Amino acid sequence: MQNEGKNDVFRGHLEECLEHLGKSLAKHASKGSRAMTKVKKPIADFCGIGIPTVNRWLRGTGLPHGETLIKLMCYLDLAGYKVIEWLKMPHGQRGFMELVGFKLITMTQAVELLGYGQASRIYEVLGGVGSPNEEKKKKMWDELKKRKEGLEQKKTELRTRLAFEPTETIPVERSSVPNANRNNVVDIAKELIRLSARITTLSAQLIEEGVK
Repeated sequence: MQNEGKNDVFRGHLEECLEHLGKSLAKHASKGSRAMTKVKKPIADFCGIGIPTVNRWLRGTGLPHGETLIKLMCYLDLAGYKVIEWLKMPHGQRGFMELVGFKLITMTQAVELLGYGQASRIYEVLGGVGSPNEEKKKKMWDELKKRKEGLEQKKTELRTRLAFEPTETIPVERSSVPNANRNNVVDIAKELIRLSARITTLSAQLIEEGVK
């Protein structure tokens, strides 16, 4: 699918977005290299899983469920991916899910707040099975409004700290420039520093996708 919106990285269903991300990483780091592990680590850390699990996701197998799926959706959205399943969810419900994904509230707190007997009911909402009643929708909105500022701050901090756009932040390994002389290495280092500063500046401009 084509990009929609100047700040979008890619728009598609979850599996399509993961496939796009995997191909993007593969273009700029060799399989099994330290650089590849480094660019996958932020995904693993954010979702609370290991690199092998990230590898399975990028291959389109063993996709997550429950709270891990919420975190993955939040991460992809933060990185500029427009996941169709995520966008189809009403604003209030999606924003409430973000409170869980960005760890402003725990899943236990979410269940208690909405009066559900178990977390599986919230996961059903995420999966589009059924819809919360008006009382629960209001509780979601109220909690979201109460934590809106904290959520936006969290997103801003993570955009800066996670340093997206791995194509510009992957370190150059010796094996990739076997014939490079000292001057070439210095030039590459300077370019990486320049790009890093650019990313830091641009990250502050990416708040347009914040809670409305």
